Amino acid sequence: MSQGNVLSQDGKSQDIQKMVRSQDDKGQQQQVATRSQSDKGQNNNIQNVQVETQSQSDKGQIVQAATRSQDGKGKQIQEIFSHLHVRYDMLSTVLSMGQYGLWVRLLVNRLPKIRGGKYLDVATGTGEFALEMAKRTDKDSRTWGIDNSTQMLELARAKKARLQHGARVKFKAMDAMALEFGENYFDGMTAVFGVRNFADLDKGLVQMFRVLKPGSTLLVLEFDTPEPKIIGWLWKNYYHLMLLPMAGLLADREPFEYMYQSIMNFPHKQEFCNRLMEAGFSQASWEAIPPGVVNLYTAIK
Repeated sequence: MSQGNVLSQDGKSQDIQKMVRSQDDKGQQQQVATRSQSDKGQNNNIQNVQVETQSQSDKGQIVQAATRSQDGKGKQIQEIFSHLHVRYDMLSTVLSMGQYGLWVRLLVNRLPKIRGGKYLDVATGTGEFALEMAKRTDKDSRTWGIDNSTQMLELARAKKARLQHGARVKFKAMDAMALEFGENYFDGMTAVFGVRNFADLDKGLVQMFRVLKPGSTLLVLEFDTPEPKIIGWLWKNYYHLMLLPMAGLLADREPFEYMYQSIMNFPHKQEFCNRLMEAGFSQASWEAIPPGVVNLYTAIK
């Protein structure tokens, strides 16, 4: 074999070795790229898990904050009405411009009644409506009045002890957000100037729906901001120019300020009817009661 042929073969051999090394280098580069992609994937997965965990943590903190807010509002309301319990009946008369007794009797007349029925008055306060309900129903019927103010209930029980029909009423300390009754238990239900003080309005309405029998009626009486300009102007000035200054002389002004703000912030008329429907009621309607400072809401399960 000639020297030229040997050199040619050596050159080919070197070229082949270079190609092999080049392929090895490419393989190593692909391995590095694969590891890099794998690392990126792992990092992305780790980041996604961290983001998801953080998101769940944030949601948990939001829920906890909302719960604390509701608990805080519930305690504030309980303190306000415990402070006002002695003057509550007088306050109801003053706020209603002397119409409170008439409104109570209107509600009792409107609520459908059956013999031996069971009825619940939510946020019963000093028990005025629950006792009037017992008076207007037969001797086999029973009425429950619940409230989260023990001071209010003490006054309600004192009234009950003076009345012959008081034996047909049971008063119990209870939170409207967690009613201690079974489903479909009551034949009728009322709430007089109480639902606007719920720590969680929607939760309270769901609870009321739960314990009411299908086809039965819930009646809610709540203050409103009158729509006719002249009546609205008179009502607001009556509250600010007469009631609040008088409250400052007789008691603490702050609870009366709270009550005014609670009326202003309540979802009135159709908006409240929508909330009742969202809670599960099949029908909900409202009507203004003269002179237009209160609305009567009727909801059917």
